[in-house]
Amino acid sequence: MELEQRLKQLTDDRDNYEGLADESLKNKHLAMLLGPSAVGKSTIIGHILSQALERGVLAAEPGTSTTRKGRPSDPSSYHTDISREKIIEMIEQRKPINWSPSPTGEIYATLPEDFYAPYNFMACLPDSVPMLQAAGFKTTSFYIATSANSWYSQLEKDRMYQEDGKTFRPDFGQRMTEAMDSIVYIQNKYDVHRLVSKPGEESLRRIAARILKLTTGNFGGMFNDAPLTYDKEESFDACCSEMYSLAMELSIEFENSLAA
Repeated sequence: MELEQRLKQLTDDRDNYEGLADESLKNKHLAMLLGPSAVGKSTIIGHILSQALERGVLAAEPGTSTTRKGRPSDPSSYHTDISREKIIEMIEQRKPINWSPSPTGEIYATLPEDFYAPYNFMACLPDSVPMLQAAGFKTTSFYIATSANSWYSQLEKDRMYQEDGKTFRPDFGQRMTEAMDSIVYIQNKYDVHRLVSKPGEESLRRIAARILKLTTGNFGGMFNDAPLTYDKEESFDACCSEMYSLAMELSIEFENSLAA
């Protein structure tokens, strides 16, 4: 069977995927950070790990295996440039806990051994949540929203255009579709902590501290089933509505650019 046909079959049946969870995962905690591309999830995780180190909490961002090319910013736990054939075989053998095809066509997967710390903090797509929840962790989910203006600024800076600063990246339309799907996902989820990110590093540090506290239970090592949390200074729902509208506008702009 052709490689891409094998991947299509796996993707079509992805909702029924169950990886080979390791018994050790039952003693570990996983905090999943959700939200559209460019809202600051990776930056927040960086602050979480820094704050955890200061407090003596053993925390890490899990490694990942991916077909994409390596980047200078990749942590040492990332395994890049893996062949499509190898990673598809891993999925067929149900070795990964979680796997996902990206909008760019790359494949990402995480294995049990990638979660080597007692507390793990991971940015992931909403469609990965069921897999990760079924893996045996104690899990907590967080959704990060921001104002439409802040989101647009970050998209324009890092994710929207190619090197010329004018031409859309080929995968930008897919990223906006993914963003809208993500925002729809959170509307009916009541077991997810909702947080609003404001511009500036101080807001990201504050959110990181809140996530670390909720995950570890006041840094005492106990799991905390706290109720939903909101940033009272700004409406989470309003941010999501504005971000959805912006994603729709940018999707139309992207489509018009293709037709031009």
